[in-house]
Amino acid sequence: STKDCATVMTFAQVICLPGIIILCFLSDNYIVEHYESGAPSTEITGVTVSPTEKHDVRESCDRNAESSEPSKSFLCLPEHRVIPVVIAASDVMTGCAAGMSIRYFTIFFMDNLQLSPSIVSLLGILAPLGQIVLHKLAHVGGERIGRCQMVVMFKWIGILLMVSMILAYKHDFHVSIVCTLYLLRTSFMNATSNLTKSVLMDSVPRNERGKWSALESVNMFSWSGSAALGGILVVKKGIIFNFYATAAFQFISTLPLILLFKRVKD
Repeated sequence: STKDCATVMTFAQVICLPGIIILCFLSDNYIVEHYESGAPSTEITGVTVSPTEKHDVRESCDRNAESSEPSKSFLCLPEHRVIPVVIAASDVMTGCAAGMSIRYFTIFFMDNLQLSPSIVSLLGILAPLGQIVLHKLAHVGGERIGRCQMVVMFKWIGILLMVSMILAYKHDFHVSIVCTLYLLRTSFMNATSNLTKSVLMDSVPRNERGKWSALESVNMFSWSGSAALGGILVVKKGIIFNFYATAAFQFISTLPLILLFKRVKD
């Protein structure tokens, strides 16, 4: 009922409040000062510098070395912009694909699978737990075979699990199997966000990282627009067709990353 929903939402807001209060007392300046005072300084070409200054010196040297090389272009982009633009484009497409279906999984569980609200909420709790495990696995795999390669592999596994979930439902498999496939699919699809972000941050100058990080807000905006598109597909073709379209769009979003397999240094 409406009253029950209001109670749940109020309780959720109360739980979030302590975390918000704690964040108000955090200071970036304290973190940087603590890091610099606790870490040993390093001597570079006869000059003693702190770890953060060391990073700036090396970054400056890298930029000077790049500027001395002849400029190249790829996909009509300057060479130094290829990696961040491709990563950002892939992330935006992935966000649009996710927005098409993420709002409708709850409807699918309650209307198609006849699950209770408590079970649907339990699925929402279990999915992040799987992501924690796969985050670590993705990090280790990224060091071994490459970050972009690991992202593509995890995304493709997630897409296959999405299709498997749909087929399991259509062939009347037990509800527990469908839900398990959903949890695995969600965990694999969301376990590589740190890898793509690390590639993006490593490929842009330090003073531009905030600007590129702001693309996260574009992704959130794209979720709303793609959710509307997903709603149109649900009305016109049905919720299962929308899931198929999501899987197809997610596959397309991984294709730009293949271009970076030999460009990203791991």
